[in-house]
Amino acid sequence: MGGSPYGANQGWASYRAAPGEVVASWVATGQYYTHANNTCAPGRQCGTYTQVVWRRTAEVGCAQATCATGATLTVCLYNPHGNVQGQSPY
Repeated sequence: MGGSPYGANQGWASYRAAPGEVVASWVATGQYYTHANNTCAPGRQCGTYTQVVWRRTAEVGCAQATCATGATLTVCLYNPHGNVQGQSPY
């Protein structure tokens, strides 16, 4: 993490996405995560899910911006960061 105490998730949509919809998309990647051996299915990304559910996260701050074209950028910062190598999120 380059010394930062924060973890981050970001989502981009080509349309005006609701904040809850973006977070739900991050949580949906949990279908590829196996807690028993703390792994993600081959070819899949689970880091947004594990960051959302990381047990030691105490604070979350999110912001969303909508471009003139209607595209949406959503960013959430987590303190302290999750996704620590060798640790399970819960």
